[in-house]
Amino acid sequence: MGSRFIVLWMLLSSSCTGIKLKGNGYTDIVVGISSGVPQDNTLIERIKDMFTEGSMHLFEAMDNMVYFRNVTILVPPHWSSKNLTKATTESYEKAGIRIDKANPGYGDDPYTKQYEDCGSENEYIHFTPDFFLNDDLKHFYGSRGRVLVYEWAHLRWGVYDDYKQATKCSKHIAGQQSEEVAFCREDEHDAAAQNLQNEKCGNRATWTVIFEDSVDSAALQSLKPMQSPPPAPSFTVVQRMKRVVCLILDVSGSMAGSRILRQRQAATHFLQYIIEDQAYVGIVTFSSDASILKKLTRIENETTRKELIKSLPTTAGGGTYICKGLFKGLEVLREDNLDALGDEIIFLTDGEASDNLNTCVPSAIQSGAIIHTIALGTSAAQALRQMADKTGGKFIIATDDLTSNMLVDAFASLTIPTGDYTKEPVQLESTGLKTADWFNGTVSVDPTVGNKTSFLIIFESSLTTAYIQSPSGFIYSLRDMISDTTAKTITQKIPGTAEAGDWKYSILSGRSQSLTITVTSQAADADVPPINVKAHVNQQVSDGSKPMIVFAEVSQNYRPVVNAEVWATLEPEKGTSEIIELLDNGAGADAFKDDGIYSRYFTKLVKGRSSLKVRVRNKDGQSRFTLYGKSDVVNDKVKPEPSVVEQPLVVGNFTRTATGESFEVSFTSGKKTPNYPPNKITDLKAEIKEDTVLLIWTAPGEDLDLGTAKSYEIRWSNDHEMLRLNFSDAFLVNTSAVSPQESGSVEQHSFNMIIQNGATIYFAIRSEDKDAVKSKISNIVQVTKILPARGLNFIIIIIFVCVATISLCFVVVVVKRRRYFHKIQIYRRFF
Repeated sequence: MGSRFIVLWMLLSSSCTGIKLKGNGYTDIVVGISSGVPQDNTLIERIKDMFTEGSMHLFEAMDNMVYFRNVTILVPPHWSSKNLTKATTESYEKAGIRIDKANPGYGDDPYTKQYEDCGSENEYIHFTPDFFLNDDLKHFYGSRGRVLVYEWAHLRWGVYDDYKQATKCSKHIAGQQSEEVAFCREDEHDAAAQNLQNEKCGNRATWTVIFEDSVDSAALQSLKPMQSPPPAPSFTVVQRMKRVVCLILDVSGSMAGSRILRQRQAATHFLQYIIEDQAYVGIVTFSSDASILKKLTRIENETTRKELIKSLPTTAGGGTYICKGLFKGLEVLREDNLDALGDEIIFLTDGEASDNLNTCVPSAIQSGAIIHTIALGTSAAQALRQMADKTGGKFIIATDDLTSNMLVDAFASLTIPTGDYTKEPVQLESTGLKTADWFNGTVSVDPTVGNKTSFLIIFESSLTTAYIQSPSGFIYSLRDMISDTTAKTITQKIPGTAEAGDWKYSILSGRSQSLTITVTSQAADADVPPINVKAHVNQQVSDGSKPMIVFAEVSQNYRPVVNAEVWATLEPEKGTSEIIELLDNGAGADAFKDDGIYSRYFTKLVKGRSSLKVRVRNKDGQSRFTLYGKSDVVNDKVKPEPSVVEQPLVVGNFTRTATGESFEVSFTSGKKTPNYPPNKITDLKAEIKEDTVLLIWTAPGEDLDLGTAKSYEIRWSNDHEMLRLNFSDAFLVNTSAVSPQESGSVEQHSFNMIIQNGATIYFAIRSEDKDAVKSKISNIVQVTKILPARGLNFIIIIIFVCVATISLCFVVVVVKRRRYFHKIQIYRRFF
């Protein structure tokens, strides 16, 4: 069968979704407008103006090599217009540029959500509607086109802010800082400046990162400058209206028994609690042939949902003819408007195709439908992941381990977010246990959720009893619950809004069997988004050459939730699951401390496909919100943004589970998991007091940020460049008394050192594992020794300080007076 996949593999070798650089032009750029943004057609025109202007600035900044070729603008479903194109694979969740209400920490300040390594493509650029519609803000941010190019460098090429440079590179693209359009190069880069670009990118210039480390580095190195200015970008405005979904379910012989039952249980949960009202759903099955069990049906009420659930298949037999299933599913989708553009397919199979996928998969992809694929078991077709990648769908695997509950989780994760998370289902719990005794646990319902709360219990044979107790003590017993002995499920729907607090469940098995419980809910208030969790890995396919990182973002209405307890379970198709704690400590794989992004390297790679599931809970009641803002003064103009603050998490206890897309590890022949070095130390800090130097950092691991390193190598120099480029030639600090601690621990090392008054010394560190594999050199820190003056010198300095203070006070009064009147004018414009 191998030869029949050659054409298919060539077709699927690269994703059709996501930004691409084709020739000199960037294509497939998607701007997603959140459902929370009121309709304003001026916004669309301002977006077009920004990209048109920004394209020329990008062209100039990149030596006439690249520009913006085409842009798709996705507007919310509730916007009304007769001239919009139907969306295909575009979705708000996967848009590289998003327009939504203001982040409480940033106000209208544009920013890029970035938390991966330097040079990595990042999540998205965030703009607010006011950034486009309020022209007064241009006084603070400057040209929108220049701001776009500045943020584009963060998004696409993974560079960081390089403020505070002493060279002309401080005159960058962003807003009021300059009218100059240029990216800093090595000959003008201040490698010693204390900024994020140097800290995250090894003290290298922006231009170097773009051309050596970014996703476009190879293409950019081969591009030649264009001889004439580029054409203006082309724009397409699209809209996703109603949600149309076809379930294409495998009923081949290998699905007989427990698998067909589990498929029914998971699909039932999807139809009952996940798919939204007014959506259209059809059901198709396939084995040796394909059948339509339910044509497109609009979900209007509970009766409609029950009718769909009754149509789910219960028997299995025959071959696995995937093409027949795909063709029949597309036939169902074309019922409503003769095409499948923007509609969804949820395709589940547990086996390799019995037919030739080259005859159907390309046309399914070209149909414009979003194809989500679920691989059940170890034999499911290898093309499933590529089908999802090519169409903007999700790929998820589910093993035969019943207690993992992955099949229910897979269906529950198949949503198409629009930016309004008050209408999205939230999974509070998903766990399982094999036992002949009691299965007990606690689920926290916090005040941000509570509507449409349900408890789903799945068992293998039968249950003796079950109890669910509310925080106030009210008990739901087995007789109160809806029992389906055929589907082997028990369901308890909580009427109204579920009481906030800890809900306890107790289930008595009575015999050895696998039990699972799934708890879902929705926002309690239509105006208050719930605490939300998103999970993913940094690469969907890995050959082991690049470390894999697991991420979980925990936030509520853009406010990061910090100090939570976050655990990730990575379950391979074959082998033992790995559970790792994700951290938000700003070390190892984690880019920034307390930003609500919890991360960790994953080094125990297993060949094949693996699933990802994240569990989050309030850590001993210590979780809290943080807001990151700026209070910069640029050209005597105060940006209207809040400053950095911390806020208590008033919601009390909370629990969440989230399922990320599955990933695949594909080692080359004979290759094994690499021996990774300790992770680079990125948070080294230095202090000096008289003749004592204190260094503080977070301990790396034996393999990246897991385990314990063997030793440290600390060096210093009077010359920053010496330390950066010739680390081994710098002076060595005695570390014989330092014994590395476990990864994530706080390390401290103090030592005596004679430093002249006024001298600046630079320090860096690297670690080594037991196999003598060394880490990268840490961030470089500097200390300057300033001794307190004595005697006459001290008196002279005191007099000087007094005079300077009086002068400074006078200046401050004048400046504050000017800013006061300036603010009054700003407020008059705003209010």
